[in-house]
Amino acid sequence: MKCTLITALMLMGAVVFGQNTLKSYADLMIEMEQNIGSKTFNKAWKKKRSDWEESVSTAQNIKGLEKLLKELVLGMNEATTSDAMDVEIGGKDLVSYGPFLMDFVAKLPSDLMEDSELELEVWKSKADEASKAEIQAREEMAKMEAAAIAKRAKNGFEKTFVALFEDAKKGSFANTIKGDKKEVNGKTVIDVSVAFSGGDGQMITVDGDNVYQYEVHFSAAGSESNGKSILNELATIIEKNLPEGFKKTQMGDTKMMGNSKFVFEFKAEKFAETAMRPSVTIGAYKSTGQVELIISEPVFKR
Repeated sequence: MKCTLITALMLMGAVVFGQNTLKSYADLMIEMEQNIGSKTFNKAWKKKRSDWEESVSTAQNIKGLEKLLKELVLGMNEATTSDAMDVEIGGKDLVSYGPFLMDFVAKLPSDLMEDSELELEVWKSKADEASKAEIQAREEMAKMEAAAIAKRAKNGFEKTFVALFEDAKKGSFANTIKGDKKEVNGKTVIDVSVAFSGGDGQMITVDGDNVYQYEVHFSAAGSESNGKSILNELATIIEKNLPEGFKKTQMGDTKMMGNSKFVFEFKAEKFAETAMRPSVTIGAYKSTGQVELIISEPVFKR
């Protein structure tokens, strides 16, 4: 897959996140740990306490901090780690790490920090700020990912679509097919020599009426939001490049987002006039957001 740009953007986001929010969480964890009474910890922990603090300060990601928080719990005396300390670490799909860290502190037995200099409300405020920064960073990364995915789908799309639509007019995609018909997973398919640079799973399928259809899918990276964006942008390009007389309508399809997909076909009073021209359908699947485009040759071949 051509995900170089997406990968680069995600790495950029990871660097930004690591330089800011991650450090805030690390500082909060160390501050919390240093304000827990020394009698709380077992002998084995006391020997590695400084190493633990160093590991926290140099952690590379949230998963690393979660692991170190678990080590902190394991370093406490059994009497301390009661049911109140039974904290699920890494077991939840959290929006951010901040609320989880605050929940952890809230479950600490009240007597652990009686003589602590930690100003709990100030600490909670810092954790809340770090949480908001993390959410904002994630949202920015999601926007960059969506833009990169949309760009990949649109790359060369217009030129390829026009070529395929013209070939569909002639019937049977004569300039597109490569090789002979074959059976794949119960479908009759033909390989293609013309492909969208941002598409996947491209092929000609042949239905029971011997109608040829060019089929291609565009990844939305598992996001319905991305899928909706790609769908609308590609639909706009398609509509702009269709001959006069073609209209966009919607057709019901429960597999697709919104329970429908776009259909582009020639509108005429007589069905025969519509059937003598190609048609196009495009929709985005629920859950994955994957966009499916189908260009069909005329039902009535000339």
